[in-house]
Amino acid sequence: MKILMVGKFPLDAKLFKDGTEGSVYGEAKTLVEKGHKVIVLDMPRSIIDKDYHETVDGIEVYRFFCAEDSLKQQKKVIRKRLIPLMLSCDPSICHLHVTQHHSLQVVSALRRHKIKYLVEIHGLPRKEAKQAFRKQKTLPKLFAWWYECFREFVFVRNTHLVVTDTDYEKQALRKFAFRHKLDIHVIHQGIHDDFYQQDYHPQDNTLLAVGTIAPRKDKLMMLDVVDKLRKDIPDIKLSIVGGLVDLDY
Repeated sequence: MKILMVGKFPLDAKLFKDGTEGSVYGEAKTLVEKGHKVIVLDMPRSIIDKDYHETVDGIEVYRFFCAEDSLKQQKKVIRKRLIPLMLSCDPSICHLHVTQHHSLQVVSALRRHKIKYLVEIHGLPRKEAKQAFRKQKTLPKLFAWWYECFREFVFVRNTHLVVTDTDYEKQALRKFAFRHKLDIHVIHQGIHDDFYQQDYHPQDNTLLAVGTIAPRKDKLMMLDVVDKLRKDIPDIKLSIVGGLVDLDY
């Protein structure tokens, strides 16, 4: 099967900048190992100096240069260069990891050309915009929240098959689906076994978790797991460091 993936692919396969890069790389590599042909269209980047094509661990990767990291410029690159290449690949299915800022452009093109696709959600901008408004109740923040709600509603209404990595995201999307038939699958993200082969020399039983503190990251489950581990590892310690997105959480 020829599978096309659209989303952020790491410039260095051993250094992921965020969870989306890790997810795209891990899923693409696993699919290649299962015998599928995988093509990845990376998101536009300003830190490269030209468009280019490379093969990483058997994965065909296409990079797109963007003059600046503004949303306007990224949309322009996606419309003029990424989407035409995406359509020319003629995939069996397209797996989208794009953020919702870009997804409507890509989804619209796929629907027009009747190409099967599924969308993997990485974060809920609507929730983040709501928290930003609660922290600073200004008119621009309010409009930003309303805009994210409208955009997510339109996006959900134009999608039928979605993958999330937490039940929290699934329930949040369900609220926007209404009577629209939205097939949502929760697939929890893991760590590629390559990382277990790294040499390390632990000095004590201290764990460090770095990342956004929000319901979709399920930090409460992490606390519950560490509490259960105390029965076998009495001196285990956990430190959580990250920005607080959801004030209620």
